[in-house]
Amino acid sequence: MTRGTGTHDLQQVRATGRGKKPSEGLGSREVPTTYGGDPRLDHVPLRLIRFRTVKDRTGLSRTTIWRLERTGAFPKHHRISPNAVAWVEQDVVDWMRAKASAR
Repeated sequence: MTRGTGTHDLQQVRATGRGKKPSEGLGSREVPTTYGGDPRLDHVPLRLIRFRTVKDRTGLSRTTIWRLERTGAFPKHHRISPNAVAWVEQDVVDWMRAKASAR
């Protein structure tokens, strides 16, 4: 690391995410060909949905979503960038179906 403006280092951090090596950056992750071993989902595209969509679909508040997630009663979020999280859409849909069928 060289002293000075740090432009090169800053560009590397932006490109790879929080000081990770380029080989460990966000772009190097492999997308699994199957989702959770469930053959029904092999033909469904893997879609990530952001918080606002999760909130709108479930009708739950921000606090309730985070509290349920922390206790393991709601699907876990995935960090998609240093400042953003998302949920796998199918996980949220499955959770909603389980809640609806528990009536």
